[in-house]
Amino acid sequence: MEMIKFASNFKTVVIMKKSFFLFLCMLLGTTAFSQEPDVPGNDNTPTTFIDGLQYKLNDVTLTAMVANVNSWEGELDIPERVTYDGKTYTVDRIEWLAFMSCKTLTKVRIPKTVVKIKHYANWEDCQNPFIDCTSLERIDVDEENPYFCAVDGVLFSKDQTHLCCYPPGAKREEYAIPDGVTWIGGDAFAYNPYLVKVTMPKSVARMSFGIFSNCKALRSVSLSENISHIAAYTFEKCESLHFLDIPESVRRFEESVFRWSPIKTLVIRGTFPNGFRYDTFYFMDDEVVIYVQQSEVEKLKSELAKLKSFAGTVLPLEAYHPTETDIPGTQECAIPTIAYDNGRLVFSCETPGAECVYEIKCSDNVNGSGGEVSLSQTYEIRVHATLDGYEDSDVAVATIGWHNGRPVMEGFSSVTMDNDEGACDVNGDGIVDVADIATIIDSMAGQQPE
Repeated sequence: MEMIKFASNFKTVVIMKKSFFLFLCMLLGTTAFSQEPDVPGNDNTPTTFIDGLQYKLNDVTLTAMVANVNSWEGELDIPERVTYDGKTYTVDRIEWLAFMSCKTLTKVRIPKTVVKIKHYANWEDCQNPFIDCTSLERIDVDEENPYFCAVDGVLFSKDQTHLCCYPPGAKREEYAIPDGVTWIGGDAFAYNPYLVKVTMPKSVARMSFGIFSNCKALRSVSLSENISHIAAYTFEKCESLHFLDIPESVRRFEESVFRWSPIKTLVIRGTFPNGFRYDTFYFMDDEVVIYVQQSEVEKLKSELAKLKSFAGTVLPLEAYHPTETDIPGTQECAIPTIAYDNGRLVFSCETPGAECVYEIKCSDNVNGSGGEVSLSQTYEIRVHATLDGYEDSDVAVATIGWHNGRPVMEGFSSVTMDNDEGACDVNGDGIVDVADIATIIDSMAGQQPE
C-alpha cells in the first residue's frame, strides 16, 4: 500500500492513499442497494475457481457470487449458472471489486440473474465492480434483468436513477449524464483517461466518493445545482482540471476532494454553516486561488492555517471575474507563430502541450529551359495548433519565395539569417535555386515542430 509522509511539529503523520479508504468501505455499511434480501453465507465462504472466474458458492440457496478479484482477457459474458461438484448454482451477485484493475477486460455482459453488486457490509455507495478496468469499453445487461440496465454501454439501476459505472475504457471525450439520474455511485467515472467534459443534469442530488478520481483528461465538469455536499476524492488526480465552479447548493465538503489536481481557480458559491474542514484541501496546487462568499473568507483561512502545505490564496467571490478560459468548451489553443531560422521553419504555440499541424503548398509552377530555372513560385505555409480538451486554433499563414536570388517572406514572426548568401543557398550547392526551397520543405518531413 502506497503511503505519503509529511512532518508536523509533534510527530510524523502517515496518510494512506485511497486504497485505505476502499478498505474502510469494506468495514462500514448502510442500506443495501436493492430491496432483495441478503443471503447468509455468501460473504465468508472460500472462493472456488470455475471456468476462469472466482465464485463464492452457497450450498443452501444454490446461488453463486462472482468474487474478488478476477483477471480476464477480452470480452466476458458472465454466465447465469455455473456447475461445481455436481451442483448447479445461479449467479445472482457480483462482489464489489470483483474485476478491480483488470486491464485486459474489454467488454462485459451481465445476465438477468444478477440482482446485486455486493459490498461486504452492504454499503450502498459501492456499486462499481469495474474500477480501473481501463480497457473496458462497454457494459451490457440482459434486458430481462430486474435490477440493472445499460444505456450506451453505461451501467445503471433498472429505473435509471442511479449511475453505477461509466466504463473506464470508453473513448468518448464528452458525456452528458441523462436527465432523471439522481445519484452517481462511488468511483462511477474513475480512471477513464479519455473523458474531457462531463455535464450533469439538475436531477442529480447525490454524488458518492471518488466519482472523477484519476480522470486524467478531464477539463470541464458542470455540476448539478441540487447537490448539497461533495464526497471524498471526487476530483483526485484530475491532471487536466484547472478550473472548477462549485454551485451555491453545496454546503459541505469531505476530505481530499481536490487532492493532486492542478486546479488554479476554484469558485465556491455556497455558504457553509458548519464551517470548512482543512483536510478537504490536501495537496492542492500552490497557485490555486479559491473564491468564496465574503462571509466565508475568514472561516476558510482559519482552517487552511492548520494545513502547512497549503500555499494558495483565498479571496472574496466579488473579486472573481470570469475569463474566457473559465467557460467550459470555449478555450482555444493560441494561434501558432511561424519563424525562419537559417533554412529551417520553426513553429511555436503558447498553449502548453499543443501540437502544431502544418500544410505547405506550392502556388506556382516551375518554368524554364536549358540550364536556367525561373524562381517565380511561392510556397504557402499554413499552421494551426491542436490539443485534447481545447478547440483548434485559428490558422497562421506565411509565404516564402525567391526573387532575383533573394528570399521574399511574409507572415513570419521572425527571420534569422547569419548571412544573406548562405541563407539563400540552403542546400549548400553554391547555387540559389528552387532546390533550396525544396530542401526547406523536405527538412519538415518527420520533424516535430517546435
